[in-house]
Amino acid sequence: RASTLVEYFETSKADLVQIPGDHLSDFPEPGPEVWWYSCSQLKKYVPLSDGLKSYEFVRRISSNLFGELHKWSSQNRTGQSEYFVPTVCNTVSWCVLQDIPGKFLGSELEWDTDIEESQWDTLLQREPNKLFHALKY
Repeated sequence: RASTLVEYFETSKADLVQIPGDHLSDFPEPGPEVWWYSCSQLKKYVPLSDGLKSYEFVRRISSNLFGELHKWSSQNRTGQSEYFVPTVCNTVSWCVLQDIPGKFLGSELEWDTDIEESQWDTLLQREPNKLFHALKY
């Protein structure tokens, strides 16, 4: 029996459960066109090599991590959610990050997903119990 996403993480002690992201050490220094980085105060406090970025539309965050995010925000160490939450978790020693396995990720997961409304039912039948980005018709 395939477990649901909720069942899969039911006993997880992770502070952050997220869609797999990118380690920013894999990228050159982003320029101004990379809005989630260029608008961030966080880059003044955390080296790019310690940064992480991931989709923010599916996340589970522990109360301990929420407290840490509040602390950082109160010190003006902030950033866009794609960058801020996983980077803070990656930076503090106690934070445990767990990625959502691919078996729960649908094919239409990108932020710019654009499908026809008529395709939605077929997609749900073809990929039941998967995560999709909010679809735009």
